[in-house]
Amino acid sequence: MINLDKQTKFENYFNKTEDALSQMRILIVEDDADSVMILQAMLGKKAREIIVGVDGIDGLQKFRETKPDMVITDIDMPGLDGLQLSFEIRQHDSQIPIIISTAHSNEEFLLKAINIGINDYIVKPFHKNELLMVVSRFARIVYQNREIEHQRTLIQLMLDKNPTYIIISDGIFPLYMNHSFLNFLNLESYEQFRSMHETLDSIFVPISHGIDSLPFTFSEWFNARKDDYDEEHYLQLKIHCGPEEKTTTFLLHFFPIPNEDRYILFFTDVTYLIAEKDHYRSLSTTDPLTGITNRKLYEQELSMEIVKHERYGNPLTMIIFDIDHFKLVNDTYGHSAGDSVLIELTRLVREHIRKTDIFARFGGEEFIVLTPDCDLDCARKLAEKIRETVEEHTFSIVKTITCSFGIATLRKGESKQAMFERADAAVYLAKTNGRNRVEVENA
Repeated sequence: MINLDKQTKFENYFNKTEDALSQMRILIVEDDADSVMILQAMLGKKAREIIVGVDGIDGLQKFRETKPDMVITDIDMPGLDGLQLSFEIRQHDSQIPIIISTAHSNEEFLLKAINIGINDYIVKPFHKNELLMVVSRFARIVYQNREIEHQRTLIQLMLDKNPTYIIISDGIFPLYMNHSFLNFLNLESYEQFRSMHETLDSIFVPISHGIDSLPFTFSEWFNARKDDYDEEHYLQLKIHCGPEEKTTTFLLHFFPIPNEDRYILFFTDVTYLIAEKDHYRSLSTTDPLTGITNRKLYEQELSMEIVKHERYGNPLTMIIFDIDHFKLVNDTYGHSAGDSVLIELTRLVREHIRKTDIFARFGGEEFIVLTPDCDLDCARKLAEKIRETVEEHTFSIVKTITCSFGIATLRKGESKQAMFERADAAVYLAKTNGRNRVEVENA
């Protein structure tokens, strides 16, 4: 029963390693022809290839020529014995399994074998199951190491060829950079980077105005956010790479490496995408002719200012104005001249309003200036200033134009439409009263 269990155990084990053994090229170094025949008979149908060296010197030459996956060598051979052969092999390859076949079992021999780095030994006369058990075990190790190396090489290739910039770091010191990132920095190797920089802070310089402003250094930013690895982070960084500087916007993802105080960071350059997004956002919210806020964005800004007014109680006043007899300008000088007037007018108005004021083209020749934290008297003075500036200005084609102004301030609980209607009614009153004047809403 015991022998049957041993045989079953062997068969189960060998079945798991048979595929590995079938890929092995085994070098047998043996000066005894009978022993060679026995080993070939036991291993020939299992291994991919059997290479034979007839003595130690021949075996060393065959090792250098064929680069086998495993070596089985006799201990007692003329010229170069098995221990000396194993020592020479170890100078060239520290990983290849070396199995000694011997009749020796004394401690002195075993100690020498251990010091040389021999992996195991088999005792003559050979027993097939024991031989296959030893050889299969090391075949499996070789196979697994080969798979690990293959996977490592594949991962390395995927990292290096990935267009995304990849760094492995603890947040301060870069431990690895892929080729894409090195190319971005105009560097040839990671070693070159380390010779020029000690930490990420020396190349990642914070910018105070970015999508995500940095506190002081990249490492401080990372330390404050390293637990938020399941989120997307947008960073605008100034990159120092040699004599050049690159201001770049990145989409950054990072993930902790299990059981290590290290992270893998993925930097995607989205500078162009952000610029393109800003461009299209600008197109959708800017008047294409004058470059000022269009009606769509004005409505959004007005809603936000009303919320602030309701929360803090600060005054919010609206100035509406349009160009007097603008149709006559178009009919007399043409629409291109009318466009020129609108462009020149908006430039004049921009020079006299505050940065906090919202200046929008409402439609045609009608404009709105929204003045937060400005009451009726404040808005009246601003409107008069604009009116006088326009009246006194000499326009390039039409020479002289004037504007009519209406003003209304937001009342408690009032809708934005109600305020607009009162300001618009004041514009109508200004035109009725002779144009080129400022009128304030009716109390």
